[in-house]
Amino acid sequence: MRDLADWTRLAAQLTPGSVVPCAPLSALTTLRIGGPAGLVCRVHNVDQAREFQAFAARHDLACERLGGGSNVLADDAGFPGLILKVETHDFERRGDTVRAGAGLPFDHLIATTLREGLVGLEFASGIPGTLGGAVVGNAGCYGHEIGEFVLEATVLRPDGRVVVVGPDAFGFAYRDSALKSTRAVVLDVRPPAGRSLAGSRRRQGHARRRRRGLPRPCEHHRQPRRGDQRRRPAPRRAHADGRPGAFPDRPRAGGPASRPR
Repeated sequence: MRDLADWTRLAAQLTPGSVVPCAPLSALTTLRIGGPAGLVCRVHNVDQAREFQAFAARHDLACERLGGGSNVLADDAGFPGLILKVETHDFERRGDTVRAGAGLPFDHLIATTLREGLVGLEFASGIPGTLGGAVVGNAGCYGHEIGEFVLEATVLRPDGRVVVVGPDAFGFAYRDSALKSTRAVVLDVRPPAGRSLAGSRRRQGHARRRRRGLPRPCEHHRQPRRGDQRRRPAPRRAHADGRPGAFPDRPRAGGPASRPR
């Protein structure tokens, strides 16, 4: 079992100023829980992501990705490995589309696109976490999911290759994606956005937040809270002979619809 001195020696081998040994996960999760992580590596660009991932492989360290920490239940015992804390916050408008860093808070992205006079993502106003986390979990509400709005993304694969992939590579499903199993790290995302009267859309977003009892955009991430873990039952499946089926995995009355992810 490594101690603080061991983790400090490892941190000294990496980019100065971007690595914190034994950082408490309670400071990195919205529920404010979790013990110390061996190394927390803040990823601001592609080169750092490659460096940290390769370092974990060389030293046989467990490696996990972390965005805004809104759907994470961190162990009070901590995490004896390396955390890739994605903090790519860049934002670039390209005509009627944007390219945004995966570490950008999702609600900040929505507010920024509205200021630019672009719309399309405001349905998700109030969802906590980062853009990358929303893509990995295929976050959604009001009948829409982020997977509908991903044109392409830059990801770092476990083999060290950085590639640009289209939505078919994500394997989007209800509140799920293939990224959870492939362990790829999302670095930036290109969602579409259309032109509109941003003022009216912004007012609609504020009204929706008031109905849900949420603070104004870009403020919720400062408060201890989590993403909504409730899930709707899966669609009713028919039997082979055409008879109606039952709802599989239907939650019990009073119980959660799914376990925390």
